[in-house]
Amino acid sequence: MLPKKTSKKLFLTIFGIFIFQTSFSQENYLPGYFLKLNGDTVHGLIDYRNWERNPTKIAFRKEIGATVSYFTPLDIKGFAVSDEIYESAIVKTETTSNITNNLLYESELQIKKDTAFLQAMIIGVKSLYQYSNKFDKMNFYIKLDTSYQLLIYKRYLGHLEEIESRKSTPDNYKPYQQQAPTRIFKNLTYVGQLILYLQDCPFIVEIANQTLYHKESLEDLFEYYYTCTKDKITFQKKTEKLRIQYGALAGVTLTTLSFVDKTQSHPEIYNAGYKPSLNISAGVNMELILPRNNGKWSVYNEFIMTSSKFEGSYTDYYNPDYYFIYNSSLKYTYLKMNNMVRLKYFIGHYKLFFNAGLSNGWAILNKNHMELISRLYAPEIKTEVDALRFTKKWERGICAGMGVKQKRFTAEMRYETGNGMSDVNNLTSRTKRFYCLIGYGF
Repeated sequence: MLPKKTSKKLFLTIFGIFIFQTSFSQENYLPGYFLKLNGDTVHGLIDYRNWERNPTKIAFRKEIGATVSYFTPLDIKGFAVSDEIYESAIVKTETTSNITNNLLYESELQIKKDTAFLQAMIIGVKSLYQYSNKFDKMNFYIKLDTSYQLLIYKRYLGHLEEIESRKSTPDNYKPYQQQAPTRIFKNLTYVGQLILYLQDCPFIVEIANQTLYHKESLEDLFEYYYTCTKDKITFQKKTEKLRIQYGALAGVTLTTLSFVDKTQSHPEIYNAGYKPSLNISAGVNMELILPRNNGKWSVYNEFIMTSSKFEGSYTDYYNPDYYFIYNSSLKYTYLKMNNMVRLKYFIGHYKLFFNAGLSNGWAILNKNHMELISRLYAPEIKTEVDALRFTKKWERGICAGMGVKQKRFTAEMRYETGNGMSDVNNLTSRTKRFYCLIGYGF
């Protein structure tokens, strides 16, 4: 367990990072255009955010330094920026969660009307659109003339034999839910909608029945349709994939070690006064960059090797002929696996980033030694014993840091706190590490 005060401080630090991110917006004006309600095209610059959730409004300026105008789906017919096209629409959106742990015993669709910028996935004689609504539910749409039809899909809980009776006898719903096993049901209406929509291809039924309700699968279906019919796709936005980057890092680590002796039975350890240890650390990393948001979010994983050596001394002194001197030495080398969430903030050609996550370390080398010098009205006696009677090889902790990236190079400052090496009852160890790291991406 980590000390409460340390955990609280680290939590506040991490919380502050996210407050910082949400408190400061970052402009990213790129060439684009929007369509007026009368169909006229206006070219200029659009503040592009590589949106994970469809935007509710956009910022537009005619040129750099010009006044910014804001438009909602009711103000314009649509817009395009970077390699993305959005069309304004008033649509039906299904709001229930698809996450398994959040599923409900309710088969009815939860439909709401929404005004939205639908993102075009494929545009042609048959078009496909997507919309991530304010409930973070992804909906897909096809275009029929000038209207957009929701492709219907829902996951819900139920039981094959009793699903219909539950609808008519809601009072029996909870008892049955507790006694009978449940199953996940799916409303797959979208499959029939797609078969009807893409019926120009004679082989579409088999492919549509294998199509899942997510981007890649729907894209594959529409690409098959266009291959089948020989029609041309006017526009296609390929789904962005998870990107992986590898790298190496090295630097220095300042480590401190302290103990909490709840029963005051280990003064030779608790009062040893271990000095901080400065050592070299090095490792490799793998960063999983999540799609959308300009790659702002990623999962950062690393293996890093770090060492520390602590020496301390405690004297239990009664008189010149009666004393005990405890000289302890603790030397550990850990192979650590750190798993963190990384958030980037772009400043010109630089990327300011923040890390926060978990640390797990395995002691691959260790020295747990104490020299006891004792005198009891006789010549001194030296004894070699273990400094800690019981030790653990697995150190757990949490870490957070910040740094800057420029092209392939990174520089980072990081703080880590862990539960050390002591496995002695009522003697808790605490480690704190301060890293200064330089990295290079391959």
